[in-house]
Amino acid sequence: MPFSESSALRARQALAGIWLAVILSLFHDPWSPVLTAPDSPVGPLALEAHHCVTVQNHCTHSHSYPIGAPVFWGLLLPLLIAVLFLFGHELWRRVCPLSFFSQLGRSLDRLRRRRPWSRSGTVPAQVKAPRVAADSWLGRHHLSLQFGLFYVALCGRILFVNSQRLSLALFMLAFIVAAAVVGFLYDGKSWCQYICPVAPVEAFYTGPRGLFGSRAHVKPDPSVKVSQSMCRTVASPGAPEKSACVACKTNCIDIDAEKTYWLTLMQPDRQRLYYGYAGLVLAYFAYYFLYSGSWAYYFSGLWSHEADQHAHLLDSGFAVGLGLVVGGHTLILPKLLAVPLVLGGGALAGYGLGRLAEALAARRLIRAERPLGREQLRHRCFTLTTFTIFNVFFVFGGYNLRALLPTPIASYIPVLLCGLSALWLHRTWHRHPDDYSREVMAQRQRGRQARPAAAPAQSSPSPGQTPPAKNQPAKTPPAKTPVAQVRFAIGPDGRA
Repeated sequence: MPFSESSALRARQALAGIWLAVILSLFHDPWSPVLTAPDSPVGPLALEAHHCVTVQNHCTHSHSYPIGAPVFWGLLLPLLIAVLFLFGHELWRRVCPLSFFSQLGRSLDRLRRRRPWSRSGTVPAQVKAPRVAADSWLGRHHLSLQFGLFYVALCGRILFVNSQRLSLALFMLAFIVAAAVVGFLYDGKSWCQYICPVAPVEAFYTGPRGLFGSRAHVKPDPSVKVSQSMCRTVASPGAPEKSACVACKTNCIDIDAEKTYWLTLMQPDRQRLYYGYAGLVLAYFAYYFLYSGSWAYYFSGLWSHEADQHAHLLDSGFAVGLGLVVGGHTLILPKLLAVPLVLGGGALAGYGLGRLAEALAARRLIRAERPLGREQLRHRCFTLTTFTIFNVFFVFGGYNLRALLPTPIASYIPVLLCGLSALWLHRTWHRHPDDYSREVMAQRQRGRQARPAAAPAQSSPSPGQTPPAKNQPAKTPPAKTPVAQVRFAIGPDGRA
């Protein structure tokens, strides 16, 4: 996004402050329950006193509650998903408050340092902060680790932190401490690249590029060396921004998101991410119905302000008639086991069905004599998956607060988001890696033309040297390399 690093820093600091204020309100909030008391005349946040929500055939009445958790789940989290989809990862990565905490060690110059030694073992080399090696276990399997952490966090949300303010506050503080510790131990954006559970979500909703995101490989000014959300610094006020990249990640999404997308498209972990995440999201929303027996439990927002969430951990995890049937008998599982079973089963089912759908689409296209390349077919399957899950999410996400708006406005928000996602689908559907390669080559050509041509130096031959012949035949220019062969010819710094 076209805004300066100083503005991004102020935004990160402001969001970090807002986040800390939300955490403090989870510890102590004596004011907002007045707004949510039954039949309260102060605000529209409360249900009617006689309103009843049925959960497993039991009637649950409303009560006054602090609004910290409902606002976080119903407003801030859906807003994050909308920003990722519409503006891509680059806007969020530059203003993410968790990224701010992960860079505290670097900002305060308190990174862990180690002094490597030269091969001779006598001369110490430059002291520098360690980085995650690309060939290490973490470097090779970080996406699977991040997706696993996201799954654990989602299970923990349903079981422990949805409506328990103290648990939610400790949950958030644990993330802040973890980000700060990783940022202290490793240089660069190691937390964002290798550990953060939100990184798979960013990759899923961004795809090649957000609807209003920028293209790192196509710059109006080729002399600008920073792009998207890459690490940068400003030497002095008014000075141009400079890259502060320490090469903590190969094929970094912060430098060029579309390049990273095409290079990792055919990797197995990307397939697990896209289809597994889709199944996980569907299973997450479906579990509220399986647990309560109706959609009223979710759409009323009761799950975000239950008074005794922890008391139901060992109760039945399924409503009557919706549990697992084994040998003709309904198997009663406690909620503590039902949640990871349903969410894990949803992720596995999504992965399996996604692979099956991809294989069936390939066979059908071959029979219709309209075959697509493997890259293009998978890209379209990923694109359709992202489009579907984005719209499903906003049918449910934020409904507890969206329903408080006037009826026309509450109905127009999902319609507006569906229209914007349709524009993203139309633009992304026909995108091909060769399009990216041609744009990279065109940008390089524009960069060469923008450079002033240097006059050839006329040097006189030295004594004893034979002067060049006047009628020497012109040299044949080197043949141009086809676009398909220069695909992703990117330098080691990650820029085209």
